[in-house]
Amino acid sequence: MILSGANLLLIDEPTNHLDIESCEAVEQMLSSYDGAMLLVSHDRFFIDQVADAIVTLEERRLNYYCGNYSYYQQKQQEQQTMPDRPDDKEISISPQAKERERQKGMQRTRRSLIKKIVESESLIQKLVIWRNYTASTRNIVAWNP
Repeated sequence: MILSGANLLLIDEPTNHLDIESCEAVEQMLSSYDGAMLLVSHDRFFIDQVADAIVTLEERRLNYYCGNYSYYQQKQQEQQTMPDRPDDKEISISPQAKERERQKGMQRTRRSLIKKIVESESLIQKLVIWRNYTASTRNIVAWNP
């Protein structure tokens, strides 16, 4: 799958039933993979080596951590030691993640604008054709002998 050029991998327990050498081979392949990956695993060491971002689902809410599993654990410990406040449930997003989201938003906006421009140009072209057609048919006189 990695060699096929896929840009999203959905992986469930990739290290189950593998020996140490096979786990290391899978770890190396996934670490060098450039696309997105949704990985479910109980192997914390494996996750720590492969993941560069962690997304958790807690209390019907997605939380994003820009870092590996060790970073996630550190942030979890910090949150547990902090007093509960309503705004503490928000996880701060790294500047790199904010920039990526801003870039994605700009790309979506650009694609939307390009689509609207193409649709407008197509409509203008149809109107020009219609105008030329109606202008040429005005001079035709219907004659029925």
